[in-house]
Amino acid sequence: MTYHPELMTSALKMTAALLVVLGGLCTVLYLIKRFAGREATASGGRLLRIIASSYIGVKKQIALVEVAGTVLVLGITPDHIALLTKIEDEKALSQLKTALEEKRSVPFRDVLQKMTARFSEDETS
Repeated sequence: MTYHPELMTSALKMTAALLVVLGGLCTVLYLIKRFAGREATASGGRLLRIIASSYIGVKKQIALVEVAGTVLVLGITPDHIALLTKIEDEKALSQLKTALEEKRSVPFRDVLQKMTARFSEDETS
């Protein structure tokens, strides 16, 4: 087996070029992901938000979705999504927002304490 110095140098150059290209690609993808996410939130928040969902059968659910400020009720199956209705009543929207604020206002620490209290009660009985 003979040693060819030009083969080794060309292999090192090719490997270095490949690493530079892959590093540049990863950097560009990271920057796109980072700044694209900021543009969506800077323009008034998330455009799509799942408010609540509930399963009504096997692989069938109803979801409350907010899309650009409009609340939609969707029926979802594995192969179809259907618009059931739009919630446009101001009273219903205000009740929904109140319920969501109450749901969010409970700190995780309190929920965790309730759960641990249940387990400690079960162990003492």
